Amino acid sequence: MNHILLVDDEPVNHLLIRQILEQAKLTICSAANGEEALSLLEKSNFRLMITDLHMPGFNGLELSRKAMAIAPDMPVILISGALTPDISWLAAEVGIAKVLAKPFRPDEILGAVLAVVGNVRKEH
Repeated sequence: MNHILLVDDEPVNHLLIRQILEQAKLTICSAANGEEALSLLEKSNFRLMITDLHMPGFNGLELSRKAMAIAPDMPVILISGALTPDISWLAAEVGIAKVLAKPFRPDEILGAVLAVVGNVRKEH
């Protein structure tokens, strides 16, 4: 249950976030869109979901609502290149734990993960 579900349709952003978190010895499971993420959530438990806002199909806010219905105790971090006060307000209304604006520094994403769920590192 220490896995982090990372959902982003942009391969470069997905790879960057994955590398940052894996360098910190975190276990990542990837999804390229909301449908894939929901399928994974129905099969596995995750400690945290990190999702992009803008994706084809349904967006990160819609995904978060659906994901929280499946896994109500799982916190969500939303990332967006177009962060506005409205998006932040909607994210809070949905129950998203943290919102990060792109671009972000590696220490910002890692700090957000640790702030939301504490130490989720793999046990050796």
